[in-house]
Amino acid sequence: MKPLPILATMALVTLLLATPAIAAGTITVSTNASSYSGTQAVDVTGTVSPAPGTAQSVFLQVTNPGGQTVPVGTAAVDPTSGAFSGSFNTGGAYFTAMGTYTLTATLGTATGMTTFTYTPASSTSGGGISQAQYNDIIGNMTALNKALSAQITSLQNQVTALQTSQTSGFSSITGSLTTIQNSLTSVSNTLSGIVSSLNTISGSMTTLSGQVTNAVSQTQTAVNDIGTTQTYVLVVAVLAAITLVLELAILVRKLS
Repeated sequence: MKPLPILATMALVTLLLATPAIAAGTITVSTNASSYSGTQAVDVTGTVSPAPGTAQSVFLQVTNPGGQTVPVGTAAVDPTSGAFSGSFNTGGAYFTAMGTYTLTATLGTATGMTTFTYTPASSTSGGGISQAQYNDIIGNMTALNKALSAQITSLQNQVTALQTSQTSGFSSITGSLTTIQNSLTSVSNTLSGIVSSLNTISGSMTTLSGQVTNAVSQTQTAVNDIGTTQTYVLVVAVLAAITLVLELAILVRKLS
């Protein structure tokens, strides 16, 4: 059975909705192959149980890997055995993704499903890969992506730890330099105090030297003054002795 145009499919859906529903049962459905590629015919067979007893058709639709469901036709059911068969072609606008497709057969409230894999023609032209190879590649890429993500995370953690260590080291060095600078400032202040003290001592020594020189001068003057006083006393004493001798001579002369 060829794919129906959209208008025909809508009419088919309307017809099926107008058909009286049969009692709930089971439907088994299968395809003639488990995988298809490019444009291929998919032969569908199945059984409705219990058999409908009247002329009925199952509604066939396919759901692609993206979740899009499209009708692919109907298949007449044998009223007595419940068997049905039909076909549709892959390819076209509805078959563009590589992956697993689900075929659903519906009659009333009974539903049966089967799956098959499909590879677009563009994926197989020029020596393309199979579905298994594609899955392996995707799996390997996923594992590689996880490994790379783990390595990137590890490298980021190492860089963060290195930055933290460098920051801590720089902080320690800065602290040490600040301590050294403070120590140098303290030593400089101490040296300035010592120099100031030495200047004060030097000034005191100069003052003391002047005081000593002044004392020596005063001492010399005193010594000189002492020498002059002794001479004056001696002269006075001599004059007194001479006066006493003269008075004694006059007194002796008077007595004689």
